[in-house]
Amino acid sequence: MATKNIRIVGYLPPPYHEKLREYMDEHDLSESAALVKMVKQFFDGPVASPHAEELSEVQTAIAALQNQVEHLQQRVSLLEAESQPSRRQTRLVGKSPNRSGHSGNLTRQGQADLARRLGVTSKTILEAVEQGEDYFHKWSQQRDPAGRAWQKRGSWFYSVGE
Repeated sequence: MATKNIRIVGYLPPPYHEKLREYMDEHDLSESAALVKMVKQFFDGPVASPHAEELSEVQTAIAALQNQVEHLQQRVSLLEAESQPSRRQTRLVGKSPNRSGHSGNLTRQGQADLARRLGVTSKTILEAVEQGEDYFHKWSQQRDPAGRAWQKRGSWFYSVGE
């Protein structure tokens, strides 16, 4: 049989010869093919599985799905937190005159809470406030679900039920 491979002769201790025979049977290899595979693995590193690329793609897809699940869980948590009554939103007891001199229950909210209530962003709230007190009063009343007008005092926004 003509081959370019080099012939080697060696002696194995009986326990290693037994392991070689088990490996040959397990992988359905001849003695020569088993030795070539072992030497190649020793010098070149582990032989890649024929499905290694597919496995890598599946692992990448699983990691991406796990990231998406984590992101969605965070969004659900935020939505649940937003649907809970805000700790910053307080109902002040008593009567207080509003801008027009009418009395009503005074409600105080932070900027983020008011933005959610009016269905706008915090930035939009600030832009409307910059237009002036009268403008903001009318603008907020048009967007408020209960038709309340809002005004800014300090860092809080107040509404007086009419």
